[in-house]
Amino acid sequence: MRVLERIRNVVVLTYLGFRLMRYFVTGYLTSVLNSVLWFLLVYAPVITFTTDPARTVQLFLPGFLAYTVVSWCGWAATEYLRHFLYEGLLDLYRECGLGVREYLVSTMLSEGIVIPVLTYIALYVAAVEYAGLPLTAAFPRNWLYAVLALVLALPPAYLYGNLVALFFTLTPAGNIWTNLIQMTLLIGTVIPPTVSPRPELVLLNPATTAAELMRWAYGTTTIAPEHMLVAAPVTAVVSLVLGHVAGSLCDKYIAKHGVRYVI
Repeated sequence: MRVLERIRNVVVLTYLGFRLMRYFVTGYLTSVLNSVLWFLLVYAPVITFTTDPARTVQLFLPGFLAYTVVSWCGWAATEYLRHFLYEGLLDLYRECGLGVREYLVSTMLSEGIVIPVLTYIALYVAAVEYAGLPLTAAFPRNWLYAVLALVLALPPAYLYGNLVALFFTLTPAGNIWTNLIQMTLLIGTVIPPTVSPRPELVLLNPATTAAELMRWAYGTTTIAPEHMLVAAPVTAVVSLVLGHVAGSLCDKYIAKHGVRYVI
């Protein structure tokens, strides 16, 4: 019965997340456009001077999907602790049982999957058009790996969101910590693991697993399969456990001390 109750709670929270999306449509559109512009700014020179534009797109583009999923949950946490606090809704949400962890779960499919996928499609179209490639040039070769990459991006996203929330409540410099963590997420996702002398060490960034699985879907993975088969389940379990602990500490701190508004 407890399992059925938890499933019901997840379904209700997911429905709530989709209902809340309508309040942030402008922000979503701005974020998608911003992602496309940053991708072109950073990788347009790489695509221009490479001898194999198709492979370059297939190597760099998948990391953006994992990075976007994980970073979106971080911004969802700041949205919860900053926007809703400013609007006077935070206490109401908490009284209704919508703590940090519950709010992140409610946004997993809406802000954690739908918006990153739309962003990825926009990046995909922009990249292949810039490179002068047909739209089919950057289609995943194995859609199962692509779907699995999306699923396995959610546990690191849950961890990242709860860590951001914890830093926002414990320190007055929550924005700085958020930006620092977000920059570390770039290594292994947007920046391929090949930048390291030992690429498997980049798996310490939990989002790398999802990024590499997405690269598997394109046939451009940079980490040995035996390392990935071990890292994928371990990363998912550890991320969920640590995320739950961080979220629990955050909710307990807010219940005892309240939360300050961070600009």
